[in-house]
Amino acid sequence: MEADVVTGHPNKGTTPGTNLGATQVYAKSYDVSFDGGKKSKYFILFNWDTEGFHDANWREDWEFDDKTRYIFAGSNGCCNMKLEDVMIIDEYSYIGMPVLCHK
Repeated sequence: MEADVVTGHPNKGTTPGTNLGATQVYAKSYDVSFDGGKKSKYFILFNWDTEGFHDANWREDWEFDDKTRYIFAGSNGCCNMKLEDVMIIDEYSYIGMPVLCHK
């Protein structure tokens, strides 16, 4: 699957930006609360820096189309997604499923 995302800000997170490369799905969680009070219905962990795919209902649809959004208003490393996209990943993914994060 391919989807538009807003990734990690180059100066935020455990390791700046979003870790690129091959990894896997480690866990799936639901109704997650993040620091700062933001909440997501779906969270799919794909590395041990606590990065994952999750819905970002606080973002406007246009933000996902802006390929430079992460530079100015990126995440702490996660792949912020539209709810409908992360729901598809949740439905078809499984623990241990390969994930490839790339530019």
